[in-house]
Amino acid sequence: GSQNRLIMIFGTQVIVRLDMQGFHFSGITVEQSGHLAIPSDDHGGGNLFRVEPLSGPAIDILSERLAGTTGAITTEADTTIVVASGRALVRVNPATGVQTQLTSIHGVSGLAVCP
Repeated sequence: GSQNRLIMIFGTQVIVRLDMQGFHFSGITVEQSGHLAIPSDDHGGGNLFRVEPLSGPAIDILSERLAGTTGAITTEADTTIVVASGRALVRVNPATGVQTQLTSIHGVSGLAVCP
C-alpha cells in the first residue's frame, strides 16, 4: 500500500510522520485538545480518526461508518466535528462517535466555522 505523509509545522519545527500506511485522508482539522481529526475512505468506508500529532496511533472515533466518500472537515466551537460525507453534511460528537445529518448536499470541497 501507499503511504501518506502527515506534515505538521510548530513554529520553526517541522514533523513528518510516515507511519500512516493505508490512510488516504481527504481533510484534516485540529480539535481543541490538540488532536487531529482525519477523515479517510479506506478500510471499508468513511472513517474518522483521531491522531495524537506527535506520537499516537490513529483511533477510529465513529460509532458507525460514514455513508459515502468523506471530504471536507472542520471543528465547531463546542468541539463537535462537521464532515462532508457522500451527499450530506454530518455532525459528529467526538466523545461518543454519534452522527447527526445536518443537511443533504453534494460536492462540498471545503468547510469553515466562523466564531
